[in-house]
Amino acid sequence: MKIYHYKQDGEYVRESEARLDPLEHKKGIIRWLLPANATFQQPPSCLDGEIAVMKNGKWVIDKVKIKEEVKEEPIVIPDQKEIMISEKMRELAIEALKVEGKL
Repeated sequence: MKIYHYKQDGEYVRESEARLDPLEHKKGIIRWLLPANATFQQPPSCLDGEIAVMKNGKWVIDKVKIKEEVKEEPIVIPDQKEIMISEKMRELAIEALKVEGKL
């Protein structure tokens, strides 16, 4: 029997085979184990730009959220190589170097 796993936020992740409950199986009862964040309900098919999300015990189709592009800039740390970091990390690194008296 197939089970369908989803992330904590409900986003579909993958499918796998369910396992039999070993305690019930010893008694001759067939009962499948269902881990947290999983369901026996098959998710719907999605088009490009869509994802299946489990909400309130049902699969729904949501649009894929596009992550904001992070611009990277070079920074040269004294006695180090030039490295690429995001603008925010660059600001924090410069501030830390100022505090340490290295800039």
